[in-house]
Amino acid sequence: MSAVTTVSEEDRSLGERLRLLRRERQMSQSDLGGDRFSGSYVSHVEKGRRRLSAEMVAYFAGRLGIDPRRITDAEAPGSAAPHAPARVAESVTALADAQLAFGEHRFPVAARLAESAARRATAAGDDAGAWSLTMLQARSLFEADELHRAAELAMSLVEHPLAVAAPLLQVEALLLACRASRFSGDLAVAVEQGERALHTARASTHLDLQAHAAVFLLGALMEADRSDRAEEICGWLVDHLDRIDSVQVSGLAHWALGNMGWLTGDVEGGLAHQAAAARLLSPHVDLRDWARFRKAAAVLRLQHGHTEGVLELLQQAGDGLRIVGNPSDLTELRLTEARYRLLTGSVEEAAALVGFCLGDTSLDDAPHSRAEAEALLADVEQARGRLVESGQACLRSALLFEQAGAYQRSVEMWRRHAHVLDVSIG
Repeated sequence: MSAVTTVSEEDRSLGERLRLLRRERQMSQSDLGGDRFSGSYVSHVEKGRRRLSAEMVAYFAGRLGIDPRRITDAEAPGSAAPHAPARVAESVTALADAQLAFGEHRFPVAARLAESAARRATAAGDDAGAWSLTMLQARSLFEADELHRAAELAMSLVEHPLAVAAPLLQVEALLLACRASRFSGDLAVAVEQGERALHTARASTHLDLQAHAAVFLLGALMEADRSDRAEEICGWLVDHLDRIDSVQVSGLAHWALGNMGWLTGDVEGGLAHQAAAARLLSPHVDLRDWARFRKAAAVLRLQHGHTEGVLELLQQAGDGLRIVGNPSDLTELRLTEARYRLLTGSVEEAAALVGFCLGDTSLDDAPHSRAEAEALLADVEQARGRLVESGQACLRSALLFEQAGAYQRSVEMWRRHAHVLDVSIG
């Protein structure tokens, strides 16, 4: 997506071919750009003023409902331009194959295909193709729960010459790294990456991109107990909500603000933002975000003792995550169901679910998630009247929260551990 000052014949021919295919389908430039590119940006592409990367070709082909080769092939309707270089066509084909595996949720396969194709693209001098393929590899690793590798690979892309020349690509890589670091429990690193993403995004005029970065940063700040900075980001999001163009980004912003409302005790505000997010986030646009939002909404309600509407949220989240979720998603869903069972009086069912989750290896590299599971186990054991076991779970939870950098939560669990010991001794 970087700007190109020198217009080549290749850029003109690819842009003209894209224009003809768009008009053939009676689509406007805004229709073709969708949520990712503005109509004016598509106009620049069609005039050859912006270079088409392999990822952009695949995206536009998806919007047009055609094989990507029809954009890079000179035989496109009405075009007599020469063939695009073979290296671009090869990158597009490889990207399409890896994206197919990703779309079918075969994430380890997608990661391997993208890695192999990225090496070939690099050897052929196709920097744009290599960047797009490596980014897809990092996204695939993230969805396969290989979080540390995903974060490391995403950060390597931040300093890639292509991204340095196009800050929007830097933001994309930083946001993926931020999410991977956050979910793996490296909260201090996640905050640093999120801050850098927001700083880079604010240097552009893309408000939606700034809002997207703010949402990701806010998630890391809340888990890291950085409440003062989190409130600053919330204030900025509230001030700019009405100016966000993307329905999906607006939904994510309401989701984050709803989380903050619950965590600060503003239950009414939290519910209002959650209701807005539920209206805006569509399973047809992003089933994964739609399902994860419902899981997160259920978690927050249960953490504050609210059970109304939770069962429906869990059922909806389960329907989506069983299709597009990764192992961590499903483990967290079971833990949420366990908390629901505990609050509704089914203590032994809750105990069985928590025990199953703690035996899941997907939590091994996620200390924050395992800490939450141990904290829930402490609740379950206390409900069973097993105070010694409850205290031991509190201790494990406190140490894990400290390891993850969630120091406030760690202190809470240390205090609870001391309280349980006092009660058991008394």
